[in-house]
Amino acid sequence: MAENQRLRMEVSELRKKYQETEEVIFSLTRQREQTSSDPERISMLETQLQIYQEDFESERRDRKMEHDRMVEMEQQVGILMRQVQTSQI
Repeated sequence: MAENQRLRMEVSELRKKYQETEEVIFSLTRQREQTSSDPERISMLETQLQIYQEDFESERRDRKMEHDRMVEMEQQVGILMRQVQTSQI
């Protein structure tokens, strides 16, 4: 009877160790999956950053062109105003 009890305890201990091993394997598998997706995430973020940078530079060029156009128009208005003043004299 004592032998039977000892075998049951060993089986119980082995089941606990098996369960713990399964949990460790599951945890390591999840970590590996997350780690393997990191390069994909990095690539996606780099692409996103490139798009944002290109958009920013495009907007910067557009603002500069609008500013240059406004300066040119102000100069033309100044010229026209001087012409009007000289023609009124």
